[in-house]
Amino acid sequence: MLPPTVTVIKVTNVLTPYIIRICEIKHYNEKLNSINKKLFKKKEIFKTIKKYSEPKIGDAVIVYNKLHTTFDFPGWLSRGHIYSIGNLKDTYNIFLSDHGICVVLKKEDFVICSTDIITEEYLSFTAGLYNVLPADVKYDFSMHNKTLTILDEWSTSAIEYTKELISASDTIYFDYLVSDQYGRYYGEFYLNIKNNIIRLSEILVLNHYAVYLDKEFLQNYEKIRSIAAINGKSERSLVAEMFNGCQILISTPTFLVRFMNRNEKLINFKNLRYLILDGGDIILNKYYDSVNHLFKKYNIISNTELKNKMLQIIITATHWTPQLKKVAFILMDNPYICIASFLEAAIFKSVHINIYVINSKKKNEKLLDLLNNGYSYTRTIIICTNNNEAEELYNFLQKHVEILLAHGNMNFFQLQDIKQCWNVCISGSYPILICTDDILSDIDITNVTWLIHYSIPLHSKTQFNFRFSTLIENLQMENCNCKVTIMMDENNDIQFLHIMKIMQRMNIIIPQNILENIKFITNALEKKKENYPICDNIKSWGFCNKQVSCAFRHKIISKIDIPLTNIQINDKVKFRVVSILDATHVSARIISYIKFDTLEEIEFPNTQYMLINKSIQEYYSCAKNRKKCEIIDIGCICGLEEPVDTFKRVQILHIERENKTGNPKYVNVKCIDNGVILNKVNVYNLLYMPKELIKYPIQVFEVFLVGIAPHDDEYIWNNCAIDAVYEWFKENVDNRSYVIGTVNLHLGNTIWVDSLNVGTKLIGYKDLIGSSIKTELLLKDHAVKNDKHLNQMYQLCRDAGFLQINGYDLNL
Repeated sequence: MLPPTVTVIKVTNVLTPYIIRICEIKHYNEKLNSINKKLFKKKEIFKTIKKYSEPKIGDAVIVYNKLHTTFDFPGWLSRGHIYSIGNLKDTYNIFLSDHGICVVLKKEDFVICSTDIITEEYLSFTAGLYNVLPADVKYDFSMHNKTLTILDEWSTSAIEYTKELISASDTIYFDYLVSDQYGRYYGEFYLNIKNNIIRLSEILVLNHYAVYLDKEFLQNYEKIRSIAAINGKSERSLVAEMFNGCQILISTPTFLVRFMNRNEKLINFKNLRYLILDGGDIILNKYYDSVNHLFKKYNIISNTELKNKMLQIIITATHWTPQLKKVAFILMDNPYICIASFLEAAIFKSVHINIYVINSKKKNEKLLDLLNNGYSYTRTIIICTNNNEAEELYNFLQKHVEILLAHGNMNFFQLQDIKQCWNVCISGSYPILICTDDILSDIDITNVTWLIHYSIPLHSKTQFNFRFSTLIENLQMENCNCKVTIMMDENNDIQFLHIMKIMQRMNIIIPQNILENIKFITNALEKKKENYPICDNIKSWGFCNKQVSCAFRHKIISKIDIPLTNIQINDKVKFRVVSILDATHVSARIISYIKFDTLEEIEFPNTQYMLINKSIQEYYSCAKNRKKCEIIDIGCICGLEEPVDTFKRVQILHIERENKTGNPKYVNVKCIDNGVILNKVNVYNLLYMPKELIKYPIQVFEVFLVGIAPHDDEYIWNNCAIDAVYEWFKENVDNRSYVIGTVNLHLGNTIWVDSLNVGTKLIGYKDLIGSSIKTELLLKDHAVKNDKHLNQMYQLCRDAGFLQINGYDLNL
């Protein structure tokens, strides 16, 4: 039976079962005639288009259907684009987008035009089979058995079989199911062959050309039981779950060690089949002792010693580390290592890296000195960040050495000539290749021995990492003799810190003077962030584990972080919580505060918030004032309409940029007057906000609870802890109550408190102070005590010159 959602189609070309070019038959002729008429009306425009411009791959073209042509075109005028360059002189392979076919034409048979000459969508499109993987059967005649193997690509026999089935079909139907990020459709093809309906995926699977991809995997098995053994779960309930057994156990090394120490006989690892370390680089770096304890005391990997090797160890990681190497080559027998990052592949092979920090004016002389006379025996590539830099370096070096130059101003044919010249050279006559990042993928050179980074991309780590693809052929050799030289100058402060991190991961000893440079550069970069908010990790823990890549500020600046109120250390503050951000971080409005020395209570009226909100709504009620925000940067304050006809002040927290242009695309913002965080807001929705609205005091305060932290030196609260906080607020805080805390520190619009208790007003009596959220988290084992946090915050204040703050002497 055919599904009701199928469409009758015509197949014009088959490359693989994943790439099939099709046209919808319904209304096809009418749409094609309409397109031809519109193109015919613009025929006079085509005559004015200059024909002496050099056609390039990807150019949009209009093809003329001349009566004397030997080709049988389906229409008078046809839209298309240049698919490739023909082998004969002045011939081009043109893909006709409305017909789904490719033809070979000469230059005079078409004109180059813009892609939007008419707006109609192309009548042909690419579709593919969904939910199958290519496969093949391998026969072992000695054992008289066969094995079905999943392939990386479709076999030639599978492609030919698909073409034969489509050619034999009287009618073909396509049922659309999903599409990918490139707009390519995937679904099922139904073939009517001699009145029999055949599903293409099914017939390929039956003939062992494909296998189904079971997207539901374990969900199909009702008896699969999984248990999450994590901090915050009741040990009693966890023991009960474990007692009933499970097929999948999810835990952290440190928690599992503690649990096993108390319940040693509860878990038996003799039947363990798969040990998966997700984030293995972090686990082995941070919790190596716990992993080692599990392996030694509880013999968790004993199955690797059996002859049939029942245990499979799977480790996923972002970075290759010495600990990962140790586990892979000591615990694993003949490990299969798959590295998707070119940079990590170079680290894996222990490629020798030299770094030179030098003034940009002296780089050319230093580079020439490094090259000396041995360059002709080593395939050497020098990569620059832009065309001008590459040309200037080429003009300097060509007087001294043999040089090839490739950059973005060159066309496809020029780049291919350079690549061919590079490939045919032999040892002793190797030239040096200078190129730029933007054409690196076009020339596709992968046999370099010496990679020189003449300059470092300022904004793209992806470009820097891709440069290591030039070494890939040599990295795959058992004895790798590659080397890398990185030249850094005064413009590479941020990049310098990233590269030092790479060196530290490779266990390379960094000289003391370089370590001092790291501190100096780190401080200099932080001073440039004075308009950025302080990082939430600094506020939560006193440190940031991702400081090198984190966009926020990690230093306190005395002129910026002056407290917004007169609240002093040891004062008690009453809050109305408006947003819960994690277990120890909330956004709140101040109701009042009680002075520590006099017990005087100072009220914070709500009228200012009302007046500010009124001013914002009145300003944006005029449509002329709703101008697009032109400056998109971390920490900027702008307007946002959310929901419709309601306007807010928001601060930019994170920027997601487009891959090609680097322009801001989406932002995460915080509503500074109610504390709500909105993610993935389109930058086009941000509104310019005048200074008179920006300068109004922020109406919500960030409140951080000090003295507790997650278990096991974690710096992210798990869902159990956050759920417990939500539950506490739900049970204890209502419209008649508030939360109260004793102040430990106050900077800007942020207050650190040592407790958060629920308070309830009683008419005629003193307020009733009840349950504490800190006590709740400690009692239910969601948190442990943390005495370092506050001292680290005080040290940051001292570093900023705050010797006295909030009425408190920090030197005491």
